[in-house]
Amino acid sequence: TMRLGGSYSWKTQGKWWSSADAFIERRLYLNLFECTDPDSGTRYEFEFLSEDEASHNDEQHHWFLVSRILGMNAYDVMMSVMEMKMPDERKPAAGKVISRFHDIIHNKPLISYYLEEGQELSKVLNIFIRMNSGGTTLSYSDLLLSIAVTQWSTLDARDEIHKLVDEMNQIGNGFSFSKDLVLKAGLMLSDIGNVGFKVENFSKENMRKLEDNWECIRKALLLAVNLLSSFGFNSYNLGADSALLPIAYYLYHRDLDNRYLSRSEYAADRQGIRGWLIRSILKQSAIWGSRLDTLLASLRSKIKEHG
Repeated sequence: TMRLGGSYSWKTQGKWWSSADAFIERRLYLNLFECTDPDSGTRYEFEFLSEDEASHNDEQHHWFLVSRILGMNAYDVMMSVMEMKMPDERKPAAGKVISRFHDIIHNKPLISYYLEEGQELSKVLNIFIRMNSGGTTLSYSDLLLSIAVTQWSTLDARDEIHKLVDEMNQIGNGFSFSKDLVLKAGLMLSDIGNVGFKVENFSKENMRKLEDNWECIRKALLLAVNLLSSFGFNSYNLGADSALLPIAYYLYHRDLDNRYLSRSEYAADRQGIRGWLIRSILKQSAIWGSRLDTLLASLRSKIKEHG
């Protein structure tokens, strides 16, 4: 769901993330030529198009900027069709499409709306999730990830996070870590805020820090998963995926590498982590239940303090 006057931008394939034309503004258009493909199940065609894309009309398409309908009356609709550059024999059918659209927007109570006068982005995201419940399911973290994607200048945040999730889950006998966990790990290991999925934690400055630290974060998470695998854990017996985060932060904070997994000088340290992990999982309902973000922030603070 998006207001009719809104715009939408996504990265243009082949463009650098830092390029000025990487994200082209696209607005919602209606094709005034009805869809003639019976197999598509679509009668009216809406598309997000750039101004240049919308200017290229052909025998199957004649694009009308949806936001124009808001300021038009019935007379305006009739005049706009008469002035359109299309074959005269097609104008009656195009007129019916735009007239029906005008009638639905201005006269028939078919479209629900909600007026939010506040400007807080968190409210906007929550409203979007509620209004979009009938379409593709999007979580709050999905939208926050989209914010991260637009803030990173060199790497593709979405691609990097999904690739890392796949790598982590293929280690040992397999795990079932999610993109949400990796996103939260990024906040925790970058020392950002209270590690909660809050809009203020996804500021441009914080996302720059996350991108700058990404390779070290990635290595720490893979090392942590390999450590858990060496302890005999997998997706069936880990029980609390969040237990990975303080371990990853510990490894990250100490700048440890793969030698940590096998060298005898770290044996006692590994056993200490194993013992802590087992105890925390046995008490997971009391430890890894509510107030998780507060717990993770507290554990991060203790690790920074005591190393």
